[in-house]
Amino acid sequence: MATTRTKGSLQITIVASCADDSDKGIKLELDEELNNEDTCFEPNQDIYLRLYLTPEDLDVTLKTTYGSLYATGGGGYSEHEEDITITDGTGSTGYPIHEVDSIDWLGNAPCGIDNVSWTQGSDVLICATDTCQGSPDGVNECEVTYGVVQIVYTSKYTNYVLNVPGAGTVIVYAYENLETD
Repeated sequence: MATTRTKGSLQITIVASCADDSDKGIKLELDEELNNEDTCFEPNQDIYLRLYLTPEDLDVTLKTTYGSLYATGGGGYSEHEEDITITDGTGSTGYPIHEVDSIDWLGNAPCGIDNVSWTQGSDVLICATDTCQGSPDGVNECEVTYGVVQIVYTSKYTNYVLNVPGAGTVIVYAYENLETD
């Protein structure tokens, strides 16, 4: 009579550093403008990509599973308008913020809009609760835990071009270059 064994396994990921990387990000997407809003591509056609980095000077490498990929040496700024939910005093935009054009609370402002801060190249909005100048309650402190901010901002990106010689599925991926001692 054959018996079966009970088995178990564990997958462990080893990283170069256990430092908090929550302030870093890589966003890669099709450049709708340069691709004329096309999302279907044929072999040997140039496919334009946008790379957004948090922070903007993050050192990354881009690779593709098929074809060739290169930086154009160009880039630009894209404009975004979003309604961001602030929870526990923070919220995140969809893209890294290069410059804020306007920012306003939607509905009743739980705190002065000047207390909503951001850092260039980051996608995080922070509403300081310890010094609420301009609070509608007229006090210098407020308890902001939630709210909705409407923000119009620009993001900085770098352009890349992908060219694939044949039909098929291609993965373009990016990773941070870590310093090794």
